[in-house]
Amino acid sequence: MDGSDVIIGLDLWNCSLAQLDPTLHLTQAAVVLDLSSNPLRDLPSEFFRGLLGLQYVALPAELSCPGGNNSWENVNVTSAVRVCQDQRSSCNSTSEWVLCPENSVCAPDGPGYMQCVCAPGFHGYKCLRESTFPILMFFGILGLVTACLSVLLWCTQRRKVKSQ
Repeated sequence: MDGSDVIIGLDLWNCSLAQLDPTLHLTQAAVVLDLSSNPLRDLPSEFFRGLLGLQYVALPAELSCPGGNNSWENVNVTSAVRVCQDQRSSCNSTSEWVLCPENSVCAPDGPGYMQCVCAPGFHGYKCLRESTFPILMFFGILGLVTACLSVLLWCTQRRKVKSQ
């Protein structure tokens, strides 16, 4: 991808959408999304997970902003359109305490979402393992077990092959 084929804005204004297609996946590079003048009844919350760059969303006035109105710096409502601008980080919210395990830090994951990411040098369940993930050992053992099972199955199933 050279950057020219990344969608940064999607204008779905007045497309008669009653619901958003869950198979439509936007990239983190998406900045603008216009869903106004559509008969949308609700927004699937998972649709907006991972959209860190989203800075402008236009919706029908009846709907609230993705992640709630508190997830945005500016929310302007007219009779027909709700405009949500400038996404806030969920990690900086004072209304909720974000409890990430030791050796991890809070990272935003879209409007109203956050995730705990292991600090550099840590990995594993609750970031308790220090150093990097042992890729060589993991795939070495996996390959050895696969090879042994393949040979065992080949030998045990070979007797079922009829001689010509």
